[in-house]
Amino acid sequence: MTLSNSTYLLNKLSVLPGISSFAGLLFVAAFPSTSKQKVVSVNAVGSYMFFTLGLLFSFMQTITTFMYSRFSKLFLTRMMFVMIIAGSYIGAVTLTEQNKSQIFFPHKNETLGNETTILFITDTKGINSCALAFGLERVFVFGYIMFFLTFFLEFQKISTYVILRPTIISPPNDYSSSCTVNERV
Repeated sequence: MTLSNSTYLLNKLSVLPGISSFAGLLFVAAFPSTSKQKVVSVNAVGSYMFFTLGLLFSFMQTITTFMYSRFSKLFLTRMMFVMIIAGSYIGAVTLTEQNKSQIFFPHKNETLGNETTILFITDTKGINSCALAFGLERVFVFGYIMFFLTFFLEFQKISTYVILRPTIISPPNDYSSSCTVNERV
């Protein structure tokens, strides 16, 4: 079966979000998040790169599969994983952004005569939604890994032949170089 130009182009274009998603994952691993950071951290940028571009890559590859083989088992499997990834992405981002503004509220402590601001957790719903967002992030990662495993059968079709040839060292014209001085005389 031959690929059309649009399928070929979409397949090539999906390389950029795939590599960028991997780069985002490297940012998350290389720059751990700390609670003292007030500005957007490299970790947060990396996680958004990983999740957003990973979803885009998965979606583009699913469309490529559909253009190539229509409603095959492979397409339906990839579509199932894309729906899991998209649902967990939307849920995790929504809960994370919602909790950034609603979990903590400032409370003034006036027992010591000064106005110290202490952060208190407002309710257990905030903790539960943080745990749910954390779980949805893990569902995304698991779905993304499973999506990559759908390429296993395609990678088995690729074959590479490596031919090793020994280097042939030609013997010298005369064997005088291997003899000692006494043997030459």
